[in-house]
Amino acid sequence: MVTAEVIGGLVLGLLVGIFNHRLVTSVVDRVHELGPDRASSMIAKRYLLRLLTSFGALALTYILSREVMPLLATLGGLWIVRNYFVIAYMRREGGWK
Repeated sequence: MVTAEVIGGLVLGLLVGIFNHRLVTSVVDRVHELGPDRASSMIAKRYLLRLLTSFGALALTYILSREVMPLLATLGGLWIVRNYFVIAYMRREGGWK
């Protein structure tokens, strides 16, 4: 059954997923001007922040709803964004026909 909590979880997952993607790609876009050591350090920090924001979104969903379905919807939203960008990259690079 789709409830407002499930839809809210999905939307939260989608928004956090988009934010996480932008968080990492903003450093990757500037890798040439930062230099390899600084860029690799910043990317590692952004991935850690990405992990924390994903965990925070899941924790917030669980704290607010105390149900499994909204939690799964949030996780699904995170995965949808991730898979979209993976498939888009593969198609652009010619790895997926």
